[in-house]
Amino acid sequence: NKQLSNEKLAEYWLLNNEKSYWFSRSAWSLYVIVKFRILISSDNQVKVWVPSYFCNESLVAIRSLPIKLHFYPVLPSGKPDPIECNKMLDNCNPDIILFVHYFGEEVFSEELYDLALKNDAWLVEDAVHCLKPSQGIGNQGDFVLYSPHKLLAIPDGGLLVIREEGPSKITSNLLEKFNFNEVYDSVINMRQFSNLFTYKWLVKRLIQKLGLHFSHKKIIFNSENKMQDIKQLPHPKMSKLSKKLLSNMTDLDKESENRKNNQKEWNSSLAKNNILGDDINIISCHEKYVPYLAIFVASDTAMAEFFFDLLQKSKIPVSTWPDLPPEVIKDSKMQRVAIEMRATRFFLPIHCSINSANIKSSLTNILN
Repeated sequence: NKQLSNEKLAEYWLLNNEKSYWFSRSAWSLYVIVKFRILISSDNQVKVWVPSYFCNESLVAIRSLPIKLHFYPVLPSGKPDPIECNKMLDNCNPDIILFVHYFGEEVFSEELYDLALKNDAWLVEDAVHCLKPSQGIGNQGDFVLYSPHKLLAIPDGGLLVIREEGPSKITSNLLEKFNFNEVYDSVINMRQFSNLFTYKWLVKRLIQKLGLHFSHKKIIFNSENKMQDIKQLPHPKMSKLSKKLLSNMTDLDKESENRKNNQKEWNSSLAKNNILGDDINIISCHEKYVPYLAIFVASDTAMAEFFFDLLQKSKIPVSTWPDLPPEVIKDSKMQRVAIEMRATRFFLPIHCSINSANIKSSLTNILN
């Protein structure tokens, strides 16, 4: 019955008889994939390829396992750099390759798919910025990661989808033979469950609903998040509150519409009042996808930082992404594109807690 209700909860994200497993965060989904590969691998160290434009916090869990991380360079489109990926094969044959659909849009690379196929590497499709499967999203990898908590009003919730149709054909037989369910259970029960994180989220939501605003902690444009310890991650198990809230969410199309409208509102209001001038490029998400954030690209770092500070001073919740892994920052020649993308972009929220009226009124602070 419990498994049935978990599958029912996952139905928005499943395409056809795939297996699904719930966690609090996608960092734990990735952890279980790597742990399972270690279990069935003859190698004592699993080699994991990750794009250089990636959030270091998402790697905290897997860094505690016996793995070797390799960061492949990306192109400005977010796609893997195929030439550099092929060069990397000289030193390292991957066991797991992860690729990302950035900000809700499909970023698929046939070269990477073929590379996974030829090297018997598991292909992990990171769709944590995506509301749900759509054209080209959710049907490429052996594993697909979703993070409903990043897009919906729930305190936690990451979904791992396992697909038989991926390049490695991960069958039910393989999962049963090596006891995948046991690995999953061992992870979600790995430490004492605590509701502290859920309570914190509830208090924060209540404050938002009451329209109270505490002074925001100032964020430095080029600061990096320093989470380095697996103990700092929320407990692997998804909270009961999240499951309950999610089971009551019946209309993802409404969320999709809302996000598209909010993105348009930011773009048109900022353009109409000429707040950003000509130095900032407004990136619009393609109509067929659901945007994750409103994206703005500056001509250089100084310009990005100037507007980031201006928006922040006006109490507008502007953000940067990602906190790049230290290995990427150190390798500035090879990882130039990812470093430049991090240094020239800023983002504005488009989630369901805001609407066009909020967006318009937040901009009055700048205009006055």
